Amino acid sequence: MDAGNEFGFVQTYLPQHVIAIRLLIAAILGAMIGIEREWHTAEAGLRTHILVATAASLFTILAFEIYHGVGPGSSGARADPIRAVEAVTAGIAFLGAGAIFKTGNTVQGLTTGAGMW
Repeated sequence: MDAGNEFGFVQTYLPQHVIAIRLLIAAILGAMIGIEREWHTAEAGLRTHILVATAASLFTILAFEIYHGVGPGSSGARADPIRAVEAVTAGIAFLGAGAIFKTGNTVQGLTTGAGMW
C-alpha cells in the first residue's frame, strides 16, 4: 500500500514514491548539466535545465500512467505513450532551436540548444 493513497490521492500504476524519485533524479541530472552550463557562462543555466528535465520526465510518466489507466477494452479508446514522448521531444527541440542565433558569420547557442534537447 502506498503512503499517498492514505491521504486520498488517486491510485496510480506506479507508486507515488517511485514517481517522486524519478522526478527528483531528473531534476538532479538536469541540475548537473545546468551547473556546468552556468560555470561556462552559457545562456541556459541551472533553472532552465532543471525545468526541462523535470517536465520531460513528468510528461513521460503521465503518458505511461494514461496508458495503464485506459484499459484495452474501454470503449475502443487506445492510449499510445509513444506519441506523448514524441510530442515532448518535438517541444524541447522547438525550444532548443529558439536558443540558436546567427549574427553575421557567427552562430551562437548551438550547445545551449543541444543541451536542452
